[in-house]
Amino acid sequence: MAVLEAWAYRKPVAMTLECNIPNAFASGAAFQIQTDVALLANGLREFLNSPPAVLQEFGNKGAAKVKESFTWDRISEEMKSVYEWMLGGGPAPSLLRYD
Repeated sequence: MAVLEAWAYRKPVAMTLECNIPNAFASGAAFQIQTDVALLANGLREFLNSPPAVLQEFGNKGAAKVKESFTWDRISEEMKSVYEWMLGGGPAPSLLRYD
């Protein structure tokens, strides 16, 4: 939730793959860091030393991602599709993962 809240306020985000937010890195909405202590320290150092324009761009892209994928309207539509599928109403929604 902290990542989504930061994005909602156009704040830059450094996160790991374990945050499990699809396409955050590919869309340029987040700076990727690692969980290993030494790599985490280096990643945070690099993130914090990024130019202000780069950090602002992370925030802007994150805000766009929230508006695109994490509004209540969007989430309720996705959940509706899952419930309909569970009740036998069509193919599995693309948001489901089986890995």
